[in-house]
Amino acid sequence: MSKTVIISGAAGGLGRAVVESFLKADYQVVALTQLGLPDQVKFLEERFKDNGKLEIVPMDVTREEEVGRNMEVWEKKYGHVDAVVSLVGGFMMGDLEATDEASIDKMVFLNFKTAFHLAKQGYSVMKRNKGGRIVLVSARGAFDINAAHGSVAYSISKGMVKHLAEIINESGRKHNVRCSTVVPNIIDTPLNRKAMPDADFDKWVKAEQIGEVIRFACDQENDFLAEPVYKVYGEY
Repeated sequence: MSKTVIISGAAGGLGRAVVESFLKADYQVVALTQLGLPDQVKFLEERFKDNGKLEIVPMDVTREEEVGRNMEVWEKKYGHVDAVVSLVGGFMMGDLEATDEASIDKMVFLNFKTAFHLAKQGYSVMKRNKGGRIVLVSARGAFDINAAHGSVAYSISKGMVKHLAEIINESGRKHNVRCSTVVPNIIDTPLNRKAMPDADFDKWVKAEQIGEVIRFACDQENDFLAEPVYKVYGEY
């Protein structure tokens, strides 16, 4: 039986690589794109044209009710939700003195709330079905305080994601629901290359490499891994 994975942020630089990795592994992929941006749908349709195992769904993952309603739809449609991958997020520079309340609110909204809604609703479905895998993306600054000084709001929000994963693992222990945390450094995407044109791109971790790590994290055969954290830093 084909497994089903829900992927938010599917049209982003990392998202498209994650979608491709799961399609290659013969998953039924539900790719979530940003509501009101039809170009994202068109991009995925063209990139993965004629793939019968890809469903593209524009939706607002910042609205918990909408996420919950759709999660139940996918459960009924496909019979199960085996994996949920949250990739929606944003980045912001700023040291402690440059960080204000608005910055904190923005980063928590983009990085934590979107992950929380998807993970919580996915957890409920997986608990009913006695198992599933959730993957959240944190950041190096959430694990290494030296990497957090220049991006305080961002690192705080990603620290919240880290703790969410720990809570899910404690709550899901009896129900075969496991949450993996993927911790990338700088990802080699077109957007990052444009933002940092003078950087050494060869030292950055590739989106395709992270995609493979995320797919691996969702394998049921990895039951021997407890509270897994994957630090994918590239050369540093």
